[in-house]
Amino acid sequence: MAWWKRLVGKNKETEDNINQLYSMLYQFIGKGTNLPKYEGIKAVIESAYLINEKVYSIVNRTISPNIGIPWVLYEVKDEAKARTYAGMQQKQHRPDVALSLKEQALEPISIKEINDILKRPNSHQTMDELEHELAGYFQLTGNAYLYKGIKRLNKNQPPIELHSMPAHLTQIVSSGNPFDPIGGYRLEMYTKDLIDKSNVGHLKNWNPDFSTRGANLYGMPPLRAAWQLVAQDNEALNAMHKAFLNSGAYGIMSGEKADEWSEEQALQVREMWNKAVGTNNFKKVVFSSAPTRWTQIGISPVDLAIIEARKMTLRDLCNVYKVPAQLFNASEASTYNNMREARKTLITDAAIPLKEAIRGFLQQHLVNPWAEYYNKKLYLDYDMNAYLELQDDLDAMFNRAKTADWISPNEKRQMTGFEGREEAIMDEPLLSGGQVPISVYNSDFYLDDEAE
Repeated sequence: MAWWKRLVGKNKETEDNINQLYSMLYQFIGKGTNLPKYEGIKAVIESAYLINEKVYSIVNRTISPNIGIPWVLYEVKDEAKARTYAGMQQKQHRPDVALSLKEQALEPISIKEINDILKRPNSHQTMDELEHELAGYFQLTGNAYLYKGIKRLNKNQPPIELHSMPAHLTQIVSSGNPFDPIGGYRLEMYTKDLIDKSNVGHLKNWNPDFSTRGANLYGMPPLRAAWQLVAQDNEALNAMHKAFLNSGAYGIMSGEKADEWSEEQALQVREMWNKAVGTNNFKKVVFSSAPTRWTQIGISPVDLAIIEARKMTLRDLCNVYKVPAQLFNASEASTYNNMREARKTLITDAAIPLKEAIRGFLQQHLVNPWAEYYNKKLYLDYDMNAYLELQDDLDAMFNRAKTADWISPNEKRQMTGFEGREEAIMDEPLLSGGQVPISVYNSDFYLDDEAE
């Protein structure tokens, strides 16, 4: 067996040498170069959001419910309950249980540096504007970049300003190390300077694209999977626009007989026709000295079912972003109750998950550095009661708390988001008056009473 061990040992040594060579080549070739990203990442902004009203409306519909919902800073009192509460925020949950856990796990705290940033993250933006920008880039490109390199004293201090970087222009730079591939970031069209990776936060969607080296390090744009729908809708819109300008006319104009028009006459008729079409010349008459024949070769937008196709595209794009299509008048049979449920679905399935993604992003790159600086356990959160669409759930929660006589008034206050009171009686369950255990009514009780 000695020969086998020598052979295996030799092969293992050869394999290690080859792996080391590959690693050296990777570092030599890749270090400092921009990692290629999905080439359509700019198109989702330039050819979708900026020109397609459906994409614009859907993306903003997912963002707008979150704007104006204030961020609140807390100190963690109970880590286990705080983890449970944070997990509940990631999915649909009972508001009463979440609010009760929040009351037990977190306590409001004020830290000037963090509160100042949460009000005004930089000199030209409010927090709402920064959040809108981060969420917009994330929903469109699958990426959001946060520059946090402005510090108070030195580079090891927490950030005192936050800036959003344009996601479609941000380039990841290779480190040359396959196990730690990101060496920094660059901003196309702005500077060729390398931005240290420690000064940039990157929020991204999961991306299974490994077609080019480093492509998976960028987030996947949601519209990438639906790009044919966007392209189709853009073409449909162009076709309707052209048909509208031409008053729906698509065809060939010619003389009554073959070779009846000279080339000069044909060019002259075409010039007159071009001047006559368009909305400003609707129903304008064109005269020709020669006999004229019109042969239609196109089909109207109605015959092509373009309008119906665009409705179907709206529904499909809504599915991509988990937005109910009823909110865009996609269903003529929508009732008040359906619309109310649609608005609630928008909050639970689209808005809150997006809010949670931004919350975790700010927690990691703003709150955690300051928490470490002050040696405190801090948690960034927002007020769930601010979503009016969830008011029905909150009303039901209040009614459940009101009729629950097996818990104390302080527990009811915690369920409904209020602080407990200090009176001792508030920690005892209060039973309704006039309620007597059934055992009191047994015959033995009354016989004993009469005997006395």
